[in-house]
Amino acid sequence: MAGGDYIVEGVFADIPMNSHIHFDFVFAIQNLLKNQQFATGGWYWANFYTYLLLKPGTLPKALEKGLSGVIEKHIGNQLRRYQVRQTFVLQPLRSIHLHSQTASEVEPNGRIGIVYVLIVVAFLILVIGWLNYINLSTARGIERAKEVGLRKALGSEKRQLILQFIVESIGFNLLSVFIGIGLFLIALLIFPDWIRTTNDFSMLLNPLFWAISLTVISLGFFLSAFYPAFVLSSFKPIAILKGYLPKQTGGESFRKSLVVVQFTASIFLIIATMVINQQLTFMQQQDLGMNINQQLVVKAPKILRTDSFTNDIRFFKDRLLSHTGVRRVTASSEVPGQEIFWTAEWQRFHQAAADFKLCNMLAVDEDFIPTYNIKLLAGRNFSKDLMVDNESVIINKSALKAFGFASTEQAINQEIGNVIPKKIVGVVNDFHQQSLKTSNRPIVFQHIPWNSNFLTIALRSNHPAQSIAMLQKNYQEAFPGNAFEFFFLDDHFQRQYESDERMADLLGWFALIAIGIACLGLLGMALFTTKNRTKEIGVRKVLGASVGSVVMLLSRDFLRPVALAILFASPLAWYAMTWWLQDFAYKTDIELSTFLVAGVLAIGIALVTVSVESVRAALRNPVKSLRGE
Repeated sequence: MAGGDYIVEGVFADIPMNSHIHFDFVFAIQNLLKNQQFATGGWYWANFYTYLLLKPGTLPKALEKGLSGVIEKHIGNQLRRYQVRQTFVLQPLRSIHLHSQTASEVEPNGRIGIVYVLIVVAFLILVIGWLNYINLSTARGIERAKEVGLRKALGSEKRQLILQFIVESIGFNLLSVFIGIGLFLIALLIFPDWIRTTNDFSMLLNPLFWAISLTVISLGFFLSAFYPAFVLSSFKPIAILKGYLPKQTGGESFRKSLVVVQFTASIFLIIATMVINQQLTFMQQQDLGMNINQQLVVKAPKILRTDSFTNDIRFFKDRLLSHTGVRRVTASSEVPGQEIFWTAEWQRFHQAAADFKLCNMLAVDEDFIPTYNIKLLAGRNFSKDLMVDNESVIINKSALKAFGFASTEQAINQEIGNVIPKKIVGVVNDFHQQSLKTSNRPIVFQHIPWNSNFLTIALRSNHPAQSIAMLQKNYQEAFPGNAFEFFFLDDHFQRQYESDERMADLLGWFALIAIGIACLGLLGMALFTTKNRTKEIGVRKVLGASVGSVVMLLSRDFLRPVALAILFASPLAWYAMTWWLQDFAYKTDIELSTFLVAGVLAIGIALVTVSVESVRAALRNPVKSLRGE
């Protein structure tokens, strides 16, 4: 960034949260291009984000082909000389945040896959609620049978009864909509950071939002209203008034099918939640190949008193190292936990037809490797003598493989580069620069202490508050006029898993809601079944059946749908979570125990749900049950 004084010529509104880029100020790029580093060779810099506003009717693919001529005009000869190919690729602005897989985006992207998963989960919850309402409505049919028979005997037509039940269902659905909106508003107030959304309600102005909402609400009205209405209005009035109550209201097999669907969705969510938590635990427990504990990172100063950044940094490092609470200090262009934006294509020199390999470039000083406890496999570390290592590099194990070296020893003193050859003086073991979602990439370390954005301080003290106060005082004395911005590296690294942790939390809550609604459906079926079998239970008890045998008899019928749900949910969950794990370079195995635990948990919850009504039915006095026979 070009230095100097600037005049404020305008003020713009804050960038909305739903933007793929956020910034505090802008200035004309013409001022930046006056910097000496862009005077020659500016076409080789890829550190810019270029936005194009296309004219109406312009085809992006056709424009991409035309842009190849611009590259040929400016650097075509140089690219052919070094056997490098470059192209311009256009992507729609609206697709960047959720759909882009391009490296070095201006901000961390979201994942459309997570959005799809949450949409599916939300729809599953809705379906479970609808099916549960159908199940309970048809199960209650026996209680309303006499009402229906009496209405029909008094002249009510079937369509009038259907309309009555539909209006009742619509009323319940509307009440649910208003309660849901209220709960959402409460959640926004109580958990704003957890939900991570804005409170401007701009989505209410989006026609697509209303179209989807009205479609879902209408679908809920239809599914939960029409079937119960037609079933309940079909009772025969003469049979009902004679005392022959329908024993198969809505069809017992249909109600059990609804319970199977509900528990299938619930068990699916339980398995998904368990797998996601297992993956998070797996990633957080892996050896990173470096030490990030007790590491405090401070943003490097941008305002210096002298022209020598290196001398100022060394002065600051010496002051800190005089304190017993500081173990080491290092300067680097990036720190673990974030993407390395500086990339370059390098090849092996003195090798015929050597291919260029895309490498991440990391500018470090001589204390970087020991500060992070990165294992040196061969060769040596950088020297404090800048002249010694001005043309030297250190590579990691992934770069060693990319360049085709047979061993770490073979790579030492070999030359790599693109224009100017650099000698390899050391090879270090791979470490996870980013989360375990991404694989290790080739990294080339260069000894450039002045090209540093961060200062990492390795602390000895277990009292961070005292250390921070000491660091801030020394930083402000060494670099007056600079803001003291810091973070702990372990917290910074773990933030890469925030979206997955939030997804696990959401699925966990959704699983609880789903299993709760499914249990209500199962309880409704238990109430209906025990009521229909009251006299059967009484006869069994008169003939000597024990309470335990009656409870077992009733519970067995209720557990069959749950067992079927386990059989259906397990392969679905395995397929879905195998697909989800494909996004991770390092992933856990989906263990059989996960399905067993989910199955046992579902059966246990179902047993607790139905046992209350089963035990009550088994303990009921058989004389009262058989009275009137």
